[in-house]
Amino acid sequence: MYLLDIEKFKKLLEENENTLDASTMKGYMKDHFDFYGIKSVERKLYFSKCLYQSNEATNIQELQNQLDQLWDEPKREMQYAAMELLDKSKKNLDQDWLTFIEKMVISKSWWDTVDHIASHYLGHILKNQDYNTQWATCENWIETENLWLQRCAIIYQLKYKDSTNFEILKNSIWATIHNKNFFIRKASGWALREYSKSKPYEVKLFITEYGEVLDKLTIKEASKYL
Repeated sequence: MYLLDIEKFKKLLEENENTLDASTMKGYMKDHFDFYGIKSVERKLYFSKCLYQSNEATNIQELQNQLDQLWDEPKREMQYAAMELLDKSKKNLDQDWLTFIEKMVISKSWWDTVDHIASHYLGHILKNQDYNTQWATCENWIETENLWLQRCAIIYQLKYKDSTNFEILKNSIWATIHNKNFFIRKASGWALREYSKSKPYEVKLFITEYGEVLDKLTIKEASKYL
């Protein structure tokens, strides 16, 4: 299992802080988060320098503690580092991680973290589960009325291609049809668009049958490759 020397990593970011780029990045994120102003390539280089392999390969609690510590940091690059660290252990994620993943989604929420969590972690955890298990998780997250959990339920299958369970996707769209938030309507269209690359006829038929109730943004996004 890989862990991170967080203090060393943080020191590198602080020593190389770029206030001009930090301001630009903050503006791009609608002023939701502060930044060190470290661009992706440079940040990943610092990350790799601070990464080390733990002798205790099964120490999940230590990994989760580090993820919590990174997530609690005020600068956005630290949340990106948390996701890079969890990427290293993605193959070990199972349903026992769902509560922890949910906590990541609802804390410091914005598309830049939520979309990665949905497609890489939730998607990985649920991919080999049966319909009832997958839908139970989606239904629970949708019923919270948290828009970011709802977005995850819609887009977690983005990388599934022709293995996408279209019934679950449709159910997630119907369950959030009342929500006119941009991030929900965009997510519905995005998920349909990705599935259309493998099953264009099914998506086209869905849009044709339900175009009158689907949001215009959802239809626009879904129709891109049709």
